[in-house]
Amino acid sequence: MNSSQTLRAISSRKTLSGLVLVLLEIVCVWQGAVPARGEDGPRLVKTRIFVKLWQNHSYWPPNAAQEQYDTTSWLPDVRFRVIGPIPGGGQLSVDVSRPDGSLWVSLDCPTAEIGADRWIDVETPRDPPGGTKVFTTATGVYGFDIRLKNALTGQNQSLYSGKFKVGKVDKSKGIPKFKNTFTYYVDHDWTLPLGYVWPVTTQASNVHLVASMWFKGAAGPKAAYLFHKGKQVASTKESGSDISAVELSTFDNDTSDPRWERIEFTWYSANFTAPEATLHPSIFFLDKNPGDYEVKVLCGGALCRETKFSIGPDGKIVDNGLAVANRLNITSVMVPVKVVGTADGPWRPTAWKTDAFYGNPLQGFTAP
Repeated sequence: MNSSQTLRAISSRKTLSGLVLVLLEIVCVWQGAVPARGEDGPRLVKTRIFVKLWQNHSYWPPNAAQEQYDTTSWLPDVRFRVIGPIPGGGQLSVDVSRPDGSLWVSLDCPTAEIGADRWIDVETPRDPPGGTKVFTTATGVYGFDIRLKNALTGQNQSLYSGKFKVGKVDKSKGIPKFKNTFTYYVDHDWTLPLGYVWPVTTQASNVHLVASMWFKGAAGPKAAYLFHKGKQVASTKESGSDISAVELSTFDNDTSDPRWERIEFTWYSANFTAPEATLHPSIFFLDKNPGDYEVKVLCGGALCRETKFSIGPDGKIVDNGLAVANRLNITSVMVPVKVVGTADGPWRPTAWKTDAFYGNPLQGFTAP
């Protein structure tokens, strides 16, 4: 099961209980979650907090006698990864506040009991108590607070707080009947300068290099190239390499809507030495070639991303300290990403300064 399949499986509440045992046994292959110690309590993997929107083609105005159709409305869809422990009686919940600061809705999530060295992916439900009457048509900046409650112990603990900005796009096409039809979206411009690199072990016991970056819009097919000392040493065009979308902001995948997408690049021929790794002349071993590396990404044939990292004398990716300084709770290395060209369309280059991780600005980070 790869990371994108895991995300799709976890989003289904019907299969959550059956998948929990599987989740607890597999290795965290996406930005390796740092196991928590029992005394630390539960923590969130900040790179796995993602807010998008459930959308509905109807709306109940406040105090209305009936539902309005041909009017779109929305509800937050908050996804996050939790590192245990979560003891018996634990209930994860997300409190969402309106732009004026008043509480709008509390969304209880399916919650499993997990130990200190385990993790689960969690998602708020689309059909909370109150159903579509809870949905709204308003836009603006909303707040959210991820909490762990426990009726057995009286616990009511905030695990993470943030805010997200909701905008909308007119979908009426000039037809009066559909004048209240919109696509709602959460602004994620802050993600574009943030990237991550880490090693991942495959079933064949090979340890490949993976890089993750965000992209805005639908800029065509992408390819990533790895350079060492100015020489290309790997490409995702090689057989066995992988390009996979692991997060998408849009609800219905309409490429004309505002969209932010996180993509993972895995190089087949850029490996770290492992006891049972496949040794082949075509494989470039990063741990045997310390120094500076550069990743360049093409979007539709045009250069669109650049980032850099280093391999130390110990054969490991050099930790720049950003993940620890910002308590991301990951084992991957966070790297600044340079957005090149115009493939992403208009975006706010300084959004990361105030909006990173939903209003939790970064420490020690500077965008290229």
